[in-house]
Amino acid sequence: MIVQHNRGAARCVGDSRVLRSFERVVLRGWVAWKATELEGVPRPIDEPVVSIHGLDPVECLIVGAGPASGWGVASHQISLVGGLARALSRRLERGLTMRGIIDPAVTASAVAGSLDDIRWDQADAIFLTLGMNEVLAFRSAAQWRRDLSSLLHGILDRADAPVFVIGMPPVEALPTFAGLGAPAISRRIRRLNDLSRQLCESISRVGFIPLASPGEEAAERYRSGATYTLWADAIAEATGLGPEWTPQRRRVLDEGRRAASVEKLGILDTPPEEQFDQVVRLAARVFDTAAAGFTVLHGARQWFKAISGFPVQEMHRDHSFCEFTVRQGGPLVVGDARADARFDGNPFVHSDGGVRFYAGYPLRAPDGEYIGALCVFDSKPRRAEDVDVATLRDLALMIEAGLEAAHFRSPRQPASSQPGLRG
Repeated sequence: MIVQHNRGAARCVGDSRVLRSFERVVLRGWVAWKATELEGVPRPIDEPVVSIHGLDPVECLIVGAGPASGWGVASHQISLVGGLARALSRRLERGLTMRGIIDPAVTASAVAGSLDDIRWDQADAIFLTLGMNEVLAFRSAAQWRRDLSSLLHGILDRADAPVFVIGMPPVEALPTFAGLGAPAISRRIRRLNDLSRQLCESISRVGFIPLASPGEEAAERYRSGATYTLWADAIAEATGLGPEWTPQRRRVLDEGRRAASVEKLGILDTPPEEQFDQVVRLAARVFDTAAAGFTVLHGARQWFKAISGFPVQEMHRDHSFCEFTVRQGGPLVVGDARADARFDGNPFVHSDGGVRFYAGYPLRAPDGEYIGALCVFDSKPRRAEDVDVATLRDLALMIEAGLEAAHFRSPRQPASSQPGLRG
């Protein structure tokens, strides 16, 4: 009897496994069929970079797929990227730039495989939106936990910033996947979210932030800017960050990567471009300086892509003010260079009519590397505290926007791809 019972139990287990396997095959086919409906859903056509005006700006990074992909809207200005930039800027009461590395098909294991391709160290706060592709591929819960754990520990080894894992939204927020498979997908979302929460609670500097259902709107359209605003406000509040927060920055200048970024941009020794010349002339007028420039640093050179009021097209980096700006990764204001030991012996300072006042803001390429600076300078010294650094940043962002637009149009970089992820 015992033998017969064991055989019966074994048959039940086997039948159950076959049934689960069959269900998985059917559900995968259903998911693949339903996913074709996403082909008609809008997605942002611009670069996932949104900057908010303000002093002492912070740099945030959002990496992943799912809600960060911007399904339902045509611009990242009103996607989760833009919504979160605005919500965090309000909470922190300072300027902010949110940069996205986004691929709708990416998984946690793919991001973990690209850890060294992403400049985690340049971010003051990091947000991850992952898991939906694992849900839809019916990846095991154990594998998800291993992949997420590997990714989180890899990020923490490379950055001092807090990391926030944004949970997957409930299936009600995914109208494409309503119907036959919705209950199974809902169970998997809840399971992986629970594992993510438990893992985040066990790791220092990592937090888990759940996403709520967007409500009735989901039944009317795929998603709108209002949904992303709702989610962004909830995420910003859940971070617990406020005006008193001091970012722990570990920004290491990697000259090899920086030089490669300049070369990839293809900007060195190119003819003047009016869009950049206009910004430089505007900077000189706004700050009432004799000269202004958009510099690019490469090798031993500081080359001016745009210049106004200064007779030199390039100089050695040993004599460059912008070298210090790029190295510190933030604004540099020098009230009187002749009183600053960093510029002792600099021929552009200690000659007749030399540079006394300088203010510069570092410029980043679309891949996030610092490539040079927007600077204004004059032969007359002035008080450093009188300089409107927030306005200088706004002008620098205009140049970065021009670089991003050129990068977006480049045939070398498909619009759907993003640097830093290997899927």
